[in-house]
Amino acid sequence: MIQKINSQHHRFVCVGLDIAVERLPTGISNDIAGVELFIRTIIDATAEYAAAFKPNLAFFLALGAEGYALLSRLRQMIPPNILLVGDAKWGDIGNTASVYAEVAFNKLQFDAVTVNPYQGSDAIEPFLTDPRHGAFVLCRTSNLSSPEFQGKGQNALFTTVARMAHRWNSNGNCGLVVGASDPEELGVVHALAPSLPLLVPGIGAQGGDLKTCLAQLHYWSQSGLLVNSSRSILYGDSGPNYPKHAGEAAARLNESIRMHLANPQE
Repeated sequence: MIQKINSQHHRFVCVGLDIAVERLPTGISNDIAGVELFIRTIIDATAEYAAAFKPNLAFFLALGAEGYALLSRLRQMIPPNILLVGDAKWGDIGNTASVYAEVAFNKLQFDAVTVNPYQGSDAIEPFLTDPRHGAFVLCRTSNLSSPEFQGKGQNALFTTVARMAHRWNSNGNCGLVVGASDPEELGVVHALAPSLPLLVPGIGAQGGDLKTCLAQLHYWSQSGLLVNSSRSILYGDSGPNYPKHAGEAAARLNESIRMHLANPQE
């Protein structure tokens, strides 16, 4: 459940599990056993600093039935106080959304998922019915073409999404995905929905500046914050020392977040 974020103000890192077989470190087999070994090792190396782990379903489903089975075992690999966020950007009409929610929460045992709000409330409601689980709603994403529909500025479509998500939060289990590519718009979203947890991708490899983004988050202590990092944690070392690198990368990121939140002017 998203409320777990609020009790962990000393941890802010969301480790993105975007597992590409071709990027596994040297010495790890390029099969499902190697992928599982890599994931378990990354989790063990970074759990001390992680508030969440976020598997991207595409990378697991690309491995076929074995990948789906591995996805269903992730919850048992992760400490129970750490969120497991299934990243698939679900969004479909109500009855289909209900089936997706059943798969996400009861089959795959995710605590939360990412969802696409384009079809409106009935596509989101099944993911928010049970307060033990929750959803991060795509609001302002960090990809280059995002303004084509999401818009820019104070009256853009993404501001409507932020306001609607605030209304959907009656169970305290709704959050927002807001990319780091435009810090000012991150600030706009946060001001519109200060009580909603934020999942912030786009730091580092995608060009987002951590300090500039965090300076916009004046109300973070009222809600919760997850800063996602994938490639810089997973693939910074391609040799046998990859667990040490992953742990150090997660620790550095978490400490940087803590420092900037505590001293926003520095």
